[in-house]
Amino acid sequence: MTERRSLQLAVLLATSAGLYSASLAGIAALQSRADRATIAAREPSGRALDQLIADADRLQAALSRAATTYARAADGYESVGPGLEETAAALAELQAAVAEVSGSVADLPTGIAVPRLTRSATIVTRTVVHATTGASGG
Repeated sequence: MTERRSLQLAVLLATSAGLYSASLAGIAALQSRADRATIAAREPSGRALDQLIADADRLQAALSRAATTYARAADGYESVGPGLEETAAALAELQAAVAEVSGSVADLPTGIAVPRLTRSATIVTRTVVHATTGASGG
């Protein structure tokens, strides 16, 4: 009877292990199907996220180019600064000279008699002469 009992225990154990592995395979198949459904449902979000990342990268590159351009412009402005101060000083001197001349012009009489100039031109015509000589064989 001990042998029979050992055989029954072995069959019971093998059947139990087979049922357990079959149930695990079923659960794995169900989980796999659920995972595929979740991935398919999230695919549009993933594409949108990829597009958002690409747009952010392009924006970052554009901002970097703008920062470089701004830095170049700021450097150019700084190099022009001293010349602008000199130009402002020259303009101030010119403004003073214009004010002085404007004051002098105001002191001039409003009407000045300018003598009339007459011009006369004499047209002289010359006659055209065509002459040949017999020199040099001609």
